[in-house]
Amino acid sequence: RMTRLEGVTWPKPLDELIQACFHEYKGHHPWVAEYPSPKSILREMLEGGDTFATFVRRYRLERSEGLVLRYLTDAWRTLDRSLPDDVYTDGLEDVVEWLGALIRATDATLLDEWALLAGKPVHEHVAPEALSVGRAGPPPAWRTAVRTAAFGWVELLARRSYTVLAERSGWSSERLSTAMAPYWHAHDSLCIDADARAAVNFSLLEQPQRWVITQQLVDPDGDGGWRFVATVDLAAALDEGAPALVLEQLGAYAPDEPESSTDEATDGDGPE
Repeated sequence: RMTRLEGVTWPKPLDELIQACFHEYKGHHPWVAEYPSPKSILREMLEGGDTFATFVRRYRLERSEGLVLRYLTDAWRTLDRSLPDDVYTDGLEDVVEWLGALIRATDATLLDEWALLAGKPVHEHVAPEALSVGRAGPPPAWRTAVRTAAFGWVELLARRSYTVLAERSGWSSERLSTAMAPYWHAHDSLCIDADARAAVNFSLLEQPQRWVITQQLVDPDGDGGWRFVATVDLAAALDEGAPALVLEQLGAYAPDEPESSTDEATDGDGPE
């Protein structure tokens, strides 16, 4: 049993690259002994469109949510304070802004604490009131987070990971499987390459109270007749500190069909 337990691991994206870089670094710094332990918590939250609350609920981390929040704060501090300017791209800046907003909505005192340690003045912390769409709009970084989350759903559909997607989308795994059955009958795979990730396959319709996201699914034959539509409740997102996508439609559509409006995306009558 212990041998089997030792074999249990977690996703380690870029593990080989990190190992190679670490060994190169260790060659010039021999006193470094402990090998870094890469984790994909932040990456999973970003790609899955998670809020802090949804991530904690999924993995039942209620008793350890303070530890998770500290980890996210450490990640934010590292990204915000430790990277050289030449690697600090607009996309990375969006991620840092999104993560900071998520942490502040959960517990602003942690960001204030790090700012004090860094010698920067911070506002005296006052328990924030519940935000509303009328008082404060969504941060620009949310657009990047939403687009990343939408393509993360595409990758899950491509792997037929319906159970995982069910935890994030609001649909059951059975409903997702049924909705995708006609696609798999017509195609052997779902593209997740650079062309599939292109901006032309993603659209964001901003409404006063919600966002409507349309993500085209790219098939290997280039038919281009499938998509999903999801929505983000902005009031709930501002309370949570991060946008959470809710799946509304998944299925085939006519390529010349007009862009989904808020009402169309939320009526629940789209193809499954």
